[in-house]
Amino acid sequence: MRTRYLLTAAVLGGVVSFGWGSVSHMAAVLPGSEPQSFADSNAVIQMVHANAPDNGVYLDGRGLFAVVAFLPDMGQKFTNLAPPLVKQLLVEIAVAFILAWVLLRLRGLTALQTGILFAIIGLAAGIEELFPMHIWYGFPHSEIAAEGIDLIVGWLLLGLVLGALRNRMAPAPAN
Repeated sequence: MRTRYLLTAAVLGGVVSFGWGSVSHMAAVLPGSEPQSFADSNAVIQMVHANAPDNGVYLDGRGLFAVVAFLPDMGQKFTNLAPPLVKQLLVEIAVAFILAWVLLRLRGLTALQTGILFAIIGLAAGIEELFPMHIWYGFPHSEIAAEGIDLIVGWLLLGLVLGALRNRMAPAPAN
């Protein structure tokens, strides 16, 4: 019963998380968190490629932070979105599996209690991961806030789903 719960929770939770992430990243959660466009992207690409010939993370103390991930032919990276979307779905399934496993080790919680607990854990993870992005690399407040809200809401939804599934498929033993 617990194995069936873990597998069901992983897939269903992963789909819910993936769905929320899709919605939240297509509709800007907060104004000002949308990515900016370069005035002349071809000039920027040529300049970055000349100064950052290898893929990687580049940092300059004057406020420049760049992730370089050029294809060998310098072509468009996302002409086919299917591979990165499938990989993202697999990441969400793995996270849901881990959280479902953790949930099996906790005393009985309602779905709402699980959702709130996971939202709080998401808040803690967001503080740990997102605040340093602002402190060290200058990511804008609006981006940090949007990603933080995305994480908290996503983990709340995931907790609601996993909690409801757990209580239905693998209820916690009585004290």
